[in-house]
Amino acid sequence: STLYRAGEVIEEINMVCNGETQTVVSGTYTAPNVTGVQDLTTTFADITGSSISYTPPAGATRVIYTFSPYISYNGDAASIASWALYLDSDEVVHARNSIAGGYNGGVIHLSWPFRIGGSADTNTGRVTSWSSAKTIKIQARDYNSSWDQKVHETEHWESSATDTFRVPTLSIRAIK
Repeated sequence: STLYRAGEVIEEINMVCNGETQTVVSGTYTAPNVTGVQDLTTTFADITGSSISYTPPAGATRVIYTFSPYISYNGDAASIASWALYLDSDEVVHARNSIAGGYNGGVIHLSWPFRIGGSADTNTGRVTSWSSAKTIKIQARDYNSSWDQKVHETEHWESSATDTFRVPTLSIRAIK
């Protein structure tokens, strides 16, 4: 579109993962409805709230995906998990991440810029074209059974031993 110059934001979606909807240039999107804590295991599993089926508007050259969950630190023990980003069934290999809760549990921001145009590269998530819906999601697993990580849980809330649920957020930015 001639309405946008290179580098300008064409559309932006910012949602709380509570089932809310948002309408933008490319359509109406419904956020995943995350209602509870997810306890990781030693097998990779989809992270609740991280999945969105998205089609960028015509003219987009980048899609920036950001998912912001809360990770627990597993009480007085360390927690470590491996995290993987997917575009449809392809893992974005260079986006692999290991995240340690340790005594540093809290909100994490997992963000990645998908490039559109040129030669496809699954290592970086570059696609030749993107004119129909593609699913972006994150999977994770515990490092091992002794290093358990929970997602969407705030531990020791308000100076107490109380653990509370914390809903994640999901954002998409399409850029010309």
